[in-house]
Amino acid sequence: MGAHRRRLADRISGPRGQQRRRRALHRAVAGLSDQTGDGRRREAGGFQPLEAYDVVVANLDTALERRPPAEDPVDVLAAFDYPLATAEVAAVMAAPHLAEPDREETERALIATAAEGLVVHRAAGDGALWSAVR
Repeated sequence: MGAHRRRLADRISGPRGQQRRRRALHRAVAGLSDQTGDGRRREAGGFQPLEAYDVVVANLDTALERRPPAEDPVDVLAAFDYPLATAEVAAVMAAPHLAEPDREETERALIATAAEGLVVHRAAGDGALWSAVR
């Protein structure tokens, strides 16, 4: 763990008396970090809601344009070179932006597109990974 991540872990772990115990339990800091060209750093440390990461990513590159939620799971899968889990496809298709994903409806749509031969299904754990047919 880098020095800046360690300092961040210390800041989010609470009062000094509790830090050692918490650090042992939660050593890894999940988050995005970027060192900008002008020396500023953007971080979202700890276990943050999706909205926090959304803000960090939007601030990393202000030229990025937000896409509207996808309406077709085939479009989602075609945008990636690797398989996605049902929950990931559901998150991209959630409308409005950052709404609660509908995993069941997304899975029904994925199964229907698999029956049409447009996507490939591979069992993984108690779910599935999906890929667009290329």
